[in-house]
Amino acid sequence: MKKQIGLLVMAYGTPYQKSDIEPYYTDIRHGRKPSEEELNDLISRYEAIGGLSPLAGTTERQADAIQKALNETYEDVEFKLYIGLKHIHPFIEDAVTQMNEDGIKEAVTVVLAPHFSNFSIASYNRRAKDKADTFGIQLHHVQHYYQQQQFIDYWTMRVNETLENIPQEEHAKTVLVVSAHSLPEKMIKESNDPYPFELEDTARLIQEQSAIEHVAVGWQSEGNTGTPWLGPDVQDL
Repeated sequence: MKKQIGLLVMAYGTPYQKSDIEPYYTDIRHGRKPSEEELNDLISRYEAIGGLSPLAGTTERQADAIQKALNETYEDVEFKLYIGLKHIHPFIEDAVTQMNEDGIKEAVTVVLAPHFSNFSIASYNRRAKDKADTFGIQLHHVQHYYQQQQFIDYWTMRVNETLENIPQEEHAKTVLVVSAHSLPEKMIKESNDPYPFELEDTARLIQEQSAIEHVAVGWQSEGNTGTPWLGPDVQDL
């Protein structure tokens, strides 16, 4: 009989339907409901991209693919998949509870974000560990995976494919912008967070392997906190 190990795939989460938008953002805002005006603005943003984000389906497909790859790689182990989300059901704690109910005693966790940050990856892992400790489940965390050759190979392929659609004479002034979600500068500096350096390293690795000549790092989705966030913003590049 194969040894069974849990595979906890964690992600930010997104509303599954329109009625999920309010509780989803209430959770993001630590229990503070958005005002009617804010809610209408949020709904209009989703409508602008077709009604809802495709993230939920993408997360499920990625998680299924990871489980399939692991089970094909390890003949003596069966990986059982659980999805745990940060801001909507099934929450991270729900997934760990289900693991316990299924008799799982050991699990591997991975967050669907390639770069480590104390604000993101570490917070997911803490939530999973805090719940797992109550059941005596041992967790092994994947902290980051941006340096994995397959990850760099994939983006190299996509960059080179895109360059093929750009006239050769334009290549010398074509720039690849490598972007990620911004975070508050103060928090990054105080914790000596490797997040911005890992993104810069990703840009370097892709540039070294691909045909792109120029690369820039930019940030997106800065929060409205009144304090500086990582920059430059992609819109300013």
